[in-house]
Amino acid sequence: VIRFKTDGSVTKKGFRLEYEAVDLEDFVVNTISSPGYPEHYANALDTEYPISVTPGKVVSMVFKYMSIESQANCNYDYVMVTDINGTILLPKTCGKLTKLIQFTSLTN
Repeated sequence: VIRFKTDGSVTKKGFRLEYEAVDLEDFVVNTISSPGYPEHYANALDTEYPISVTPGKVVSMVFKYMSIESQANCNYDYVMVTDINGTILLPKTCGKLTKLIQFTSLTN
């Protein structure tokens, strides 16, 4: 589950994430973006994006773009990713993306 949460002040362009089921036979890339992307996102959002793939597959994810209000602990605006089993794959993350963030789920 990808969670995007914002407070009531600063807004930025948000994020764009690409994901795919890890399967050499089927190569389909899907995209999830923050609301309004590439324009600025709204204040006071709390949005979750569940990702599901065929049973037995895992999900490979790559954050391609991120511009989220920056704060030391990402308490105001952030994106985070949690596996279905509760494992945090990407802790609260904010600010500008300086390099691609890539990871793979443990479950589907």
